[in-house]
Amino acid sequence: MDLKAFVAKLDKARDLVRIKRPVSTKYEIAAIIDLVDKTTGQAVLFERVRGYGTPVIGNLLSHRRRFALALGVAEDALRKEYSKRVKRRIKPKLVARGPLMETIVERDVNILKEVPVLTYRERDASPYFSSAVTVARDPVTGATGMGIYRIQVRGRNEVSLNFQNPPLTDFLRTAEAMGKELEVAIVVGLDPLTFVASVFPVPPGTDRFDVAGGLHGKAVELVKCRTIGVLVPAGAEFVLEGRVKPGLRVHEGPFGESGGTYHEGRNPVATITAIMHRKKPIYQALLSYSGEDTTLLGLLLEVTLFESLRAEHPGIISVALDKFNRSNLIVRMRKKDNGEPRKVLKQVLTSAPIVKTAMVVDEDIDPDDPCALGFAMGTRFQPKRGTVVIDETRSSSLDPSAVSTKSGRVSSKLGIDATRPLAAPKEKFEMVRMSKKMKAFAKAFEKQLKVEAARARLHGSVRRYDRPLDPVIDPAEWDANR
Repeated sequence: MDLKAFVAKLDKARDLVRIKRPVSTKYEIAAIIDLVDKTTGQAVLFERVRGYGTPVIGNLLSHRRRFALALGVAEDALRKEYSKRVKRRIKPKLVARGPLMETIVERDVNILKEVPVLTYRERDASPYFSSAVTVARDPVTGATGMGIYRIQVRGRNEVSLNFQNPPLTDFLRTAEAMGKELEVAIVVGLDPLTFVASVFPVPPGTDRFDVAGGLHGKAVELVKCRTIGVLVPAGAEFVLEGRVKPGLRVHEGPFGESGGTYHEGRNPVATITAIMHRKKPIYQALLSYSGEDTTLLGLLLEVTLFESLRAEHPGIISVALDKFNRSNLIVRMRKKDNGEPRKVLKQVLTSAPIVKTAMVVDEDIDPDDPCALGFAMGTRFQPKRGTVVIDETRSSSLDPSAVSTKSGRVSSKLGIDATRPLAAPKEKFEMVRMSKKMKAFAKAFEKQLKVEAARARLHGSVRRYDRPLDPVIDPAEWDANR
């Protein structure tokens, strides 16, 4: 299943809204993606992009139900199925040609002529690739590595790459020590399973295309690039082939990152030597600091952290990243003694750099319900006995409040034990609830309420003008395609 096939599945599942009015790659598409992410939560297909014949898809995985659709399972079975499949490894296979090679540009390469790269936020320095998977090979061993990094378009055929993590940082360091250029392939528009596999944490030397094969249940087909010795998925929508200049660093940014703040730095530069794409490609946009970030980060963290925690604490039921604060982790468990939640909190806060605060709750608390979490805080948490503070532990590189040290960024972290004392009567801490019968009764109204709320917010957020540069969503089109 490639990206086009997945978009068709979303359409069939009525989880896609089509925007038929012309929109600009500068701010307008991002603004509508943001609006839809916060209202209906659907994926968005922009069919008419000013200056391009290429549609743009956004919010692709901003909700877990769409990742579940990609795996072919129900949403409540997503984490279990994902955890099972990422353990499998199926090696990719090389093919002579693929849809990616239908259009090849090797002369007079002009990135923004071929690719509708977006400018997302008001302070972003220029158009940025935010969903691109950068693929490279170790200059010594030939091992393949990849990752999703922000990439700034600096000119007709030049980009800067924010390499922050291995293995690509290691590949570049090795190439520069040898005085060589590092060959990189910037791939946009992958199928959702290969896209997710590209950032799954793996041991050094592991090819993430093997992980993608495990998620698919079959080998990922790869093709050779035209001007560099890198292999890329044959079913991708775009690939930009480039060479990173050794030793050169330029100022890059600012760019609105996934942590919600603007970032900039001094980053390496690549010259783009060729572009390949399908005849009728789709461009995949990813709005940082959105539901899509939360889905990707949350699932990765939950799958990797759940098993290590469960090994020591069998009473753990689930771990979940907070939808409204992605540096906060919710752990749901049946504790064996009153001291166990504190042990869990210490393990979570020291093992996951992205987690700045964590909360342990009882099995009757729904981690996806902010009202239930607030209830647990208000009725089961006592600051004197339930607070864990850890100082100077590894932090996210995107946290501006963290402190830089020789060993990296560090932060103080907070843990909250919001579980009831085991010796206390459960009835004393019971949360008021509706019966299952009444919940089912109310559920019948859910869709209608969501549609009405979305319509109200849409009318209040998007004004209609006749001037061509204004972002417009026709409410009639919205309703017809929800």
